[in-house]
Amino acid sequence: MNLGASPPGSKLSAQVGANCRARRGKLGLSQAALARNTEVAASHISNLENGKANPTLGLLVQLADGLNCTVPDLLKGP
Repeated sequence: MNLGASPPGSKLSAQVGANCRARRGKLGLSQAALARNTEVAASHISNLENGKANPTLGLLVQLADGLNCTVPDLLKGP
């Protein structure tokens, strides 16, 4: 076991966070507004956007709904 390696999915989590931030920006939503729309804590959205949290499938669905996009939109690479 390599303790220095990045956890599995960390690149994907970072991509989801970046996509969430970009989509939120295009819609002109603050993290607080997205939190209200999705019933997800603003701190959790912040952690996700900064690559400090791994999203569950349920969270991806909530975010996609709040951002008027699809789950695959949040998973897309650069």
